[in-house]
Amino acid sequence: MVCRHGVIKTYKLTYESTEIMHALFDKNAAKNRWTISASVLRSFSEHFGPKTEQLDIYSEEGRAMFTSYTEKIMDGKEILKQPLQTSVAIDTLDFDDFAVEDRLHIGISVKDFRAIVTHADTLNASITASYSHPTRPLQLAYKEKGMQCEFTLMTIGDYREGSVTPAPATNREISIRPAERPASVQRPSPARPRSVAEVMPPPIEPASRSFTRESVTQRPRRPSPPPPQASLDPESLFLPAGDDDDRQWDEKNYNEDEEDTLGWDASAEHVSVGLA
Repeated sequence: MVCRHGVIKTYKLTYESTEIMHALFDKNAAKNRWTISASVLRSFSEHFGPKTEQLDIYSEEGRAMFTSYTEKIMDGKEILKQPLQTSVAIDTLDFDDFAVEDRLHIGISVKDFRAIVTHADTLNASITASYSHPTRPLQLAYKEKGMQCEFTLMTIGDYREGSVTPAPATNREISIRPAERPASVQRPSPARPRSVAEVMPPPIEPASRSFTRESVTQRPRRPSPPPPQASLDPESLFLPAGDDDDRQWDEKNYNEDEEDTLGWDASAEHVSVGLA
């Protein structure tokens, strides 16, 4: 490189040919397409929250809905106590081309979408989105001023063959109709199972049990013993009934005793006969 004052600058760039790897995308299978100016998308993308992560794109009733949302909640500082969600509706008439299945939800990354839209806006280009169904790649492409850009993004969502959203109308019609009774077919009634009481005879009582019952019935009844009399408590202040004889508490009279008493004779007149 020749510069002023005869200065020559030399730069060396080393490179080698390698195999280029890129994401596979089948444009023929991408039946859903829409094209819109990048400046319009950038003006609407400014309404998305800074903490949002995913972008859901779908069409309904002549409008294209771009909904940014996040499900991440920080536990430490609790910055996001509730998930954020922002929806932007764009009329399909504002698109240069719009051919998308109705109510087909497809999700991509918000950061990737913003970066692509910002770069396309600097070139004043129009962005074309092509995709088939969720979980399949989506491609954002634009070409301006000799530059052709194609960005293939991964998608998320729930896809069902024929329609993404469930169709409850068919099930509702079926539930409203009265259920038709099937033609009655006479079948031989199976034999009623016999109960256990009918099949098994009653158990035979053992001989010991019957003998015990007979012995109990034939045994004579004994008269019940009289109730025990109350014993005399020496420390009690009251006497039991029937012991009100005051004579047992009078002074002892030895002259009235008729019984023989044993005494002691101090005289030596009586000699024991047993000693002879």
